[in-house]
Amino acid sequence: MPVGPQYPFGVDLDNARQEMERLFRDFTTTLGAALPGTRLQMLARGEFYPNVDVYEKNDQVIVRCDLPGLEQKDVEVLTEKNSVTISGEAHREENIVKEEFFQHERAFGVFRRVITLPKPINFEQARATFRNGVLTIMAPIAEEAKRPTRNVPIETI
Repeated sequence: MPVGPQYPFGVDLDNARQEMERLFRDFTTTLGAALPGTRLQMLARGEFYPNVDVYEKNDQVIVRCDLPGLEQKDVEVLTEKNSVTISGEAHREENIVKEEFFQHERAFGVFRRVITLPKPINFEQARATFRNGVLTIMAPIAEEAKRPTRNVPIETI
């Protein structure tokens, strides 16, 4: 009986996957690193860049942000009429020098995400919860965004 990883589609497919990963890594460290302020640049430098979902439910805009390994004290949330800013710092648990790594994919450091919202919110009524590494921000949609549309007559001049 063979020992080791099994490749249902053959070793060639796994080699192709590894080559694609290498090409993408090369791309993110060259072109991505040259584009200031882009997600690719942040990832290429190993900076922490949390993923978010933004959706509407029950007349509220909800932002969910994955912050694995962080604690509530490491995160700050600011709300404005049309945006939510999530900032903080992801700390490394141990002081491991680069030469000791076999694989290094986790990112650490200071982060700041500004999320432009699809609808204006009542930011003074926003609230946030933090559970199991997921930050959830809920804010009621502003009344002006709930108003029905109005047909504007066009005058001939």
